Amino acid sequence: MVKAYLLDNQDRSYSTDDLAKIGVLYFSLNPSSYENDGSLDKIMNERNYGHKSIVTINDTLPNFDQMLVKFFDEHIHLHEEIRFFLDGCGFFDVRNEKDEWVRIYLEAGDLIIVPAGLFHRFKLHDNMYAKVMRLFLKDTEPVWTAYTKSLPETSKMEAHLQYNEFIKKQFSL
Repeated sequence: MVKAYLLDNQDRSYSTDDLAKIGVLYFSLNPSSYENDGSLDKIMNERNYGHKSIVTINDTLPNFDQMLVKFFDEHIHLHEEIRFFLDGCGFFDVRNEKDEWVRIYLEAGDLIIVPAGLFHRFKLHDNMYAKVMRLFLKDTEPVWTAYTKSLPETSKMEAHLQYNEFIKKQFSL
């Protein structure tokens, strides 16, 4: 089961319902049987995912140290970021409606969907290993392009503006 909490106040936990309010979706799948039990296929069909790839994040990854810095640099994507943890563990940090960091601990069996336009970052657990499946939409090329918050134009991108509208409606801001 997912463990999520405010980064500055670990006593303030977040449930999957709390995460869904900020657009982050969570699913629990069996990493040993997802290929045969239909659970991943169901999510892929319902959400129009068609491409998938598996990546192992550890010190054998080319430019490993630089990749870790890149993953932890606050950024958005133009499409959902979907990660299914097959082994190992890590943390996704996402911004909530108050612009506070929510840390989400993920391990084998956890699938997370971070909506387009939500500022977030990723950090490996201290064991420095995760094997994850990346899922991409059917009708797009499977690309992973991060737009960092440090670039002024990122906050003006359509995906981020649409995400902000979603949050305003969710929380009547």
